[in-house]
Amino acid sequence: MRVLVANKAVTAIGCRPGLNIEQVSQVLEDLHLVAVVFTVILDVPLSLAQLTHNCLLLLLLDLEVFVERLHVWHQALVWV
Repeated sequence: MRVLVANKAVTAIGCRPGLNIEQVSQVLEDLHLVAVVFTVILDVPLSLAQLTHNCLLLLLLDLEVFVERLHVWHQALVWV
């Protein structure tokens, strides 16, 4: 609903140069709020993707450490 209001208001600014400052500031505020909402909507999937990526990297690091420990233990048992 906010997007439609903002679009109609922008059209009104273009068609009626006689708008007062309060109306113009309201239009700009509406546009800013729409931009903030879209920013939040787009940031959430990006944050989730980054979190998933970080978790997978930690899992990979844990696996590498585990394999390295097994290799060290194997080397220690071979020398015994």
